[in-house]
Amino acid sequence: MTFSDAQAEFALRYYRWAREEFRSEVEHGFPSLKRLKTRPSSLCLHWMEQLTPDNQYRFAAALVKRFRKPVLAATGETLNNWETQMIKRYTDSILVTPHPSDARPRISAAALKLRRNNMGILLKHYLAPVFKQEPEKRGGGTWRYSSPIADLQLHTHLDFGGRSRLVEYSHSIVFSGYFLLVQFASVESWLGLAGGTSWSYLDVDEVEAEKTAQLIAELCAHFLEAARALVEGISP
Repeated sequence: MTFSDAQAEFALRYYRWAREEFRSEVEHGFPSLKRLKTRPSSLCLHWMEQLTPDNQYRFAAALVKRFRKPVLAATGETLNNWETQMIKRYTDSILVTPHPSDARPRISAAALKLRRNNMGILLKHYLAPVFKQEPEKRGGGTWRYSSPIADLQLHTHLDFGGRSRLVEYSHSIVFSGYFLLVQFASVESWLGLAGGTSWSYLDVDEVEAEKTAQLIAELCAHFLEAARALVEGISP
């Protein structure tokens, strides 16, 4: 299979899977979004609470569509006027809608380092049964776990760098060499809320750190299982 064919096939499967993921979130009362407690997830919940159940499903579909224009072109789907207007209103509100983290105090670089170290310890503990390996330390405050899925490789990245970031997680799937079927995949990216899923120390205080580490481990296990089906029959 050529990389171009593999990429197109995977993108279509990933899009359809993401649509179902968000549909499930709506159907079950937003179990993941309520636990994330990041600005994108809080803003999305704020908007969803103002919509009827039918429009919640419509808005969820619109958010998934907005980052996937090549797939929409291939399937013949489009963003309709209602979806386009809702996304514009949603994105325009991102900078002006208050978030609980706005009221939290700033901390020193030393305190942030301690928080990151604690988060690293918690994540190593909760990710151990998911990946059954020690993370590869890649410098710059980044870790990587590598998992074989069929004939391909899934890399899970954790990034503890940045001025205020506590941790960011994402996945990439390697087709061959430097060719990737997907990169920066995470719950907020596949749901169409943001380009990645990242927690700052303002999103997560010391009390909430363990709950966040548990959630990241659950999300990683969920995508690892889903990825096996998403790449079935795709190989170099």
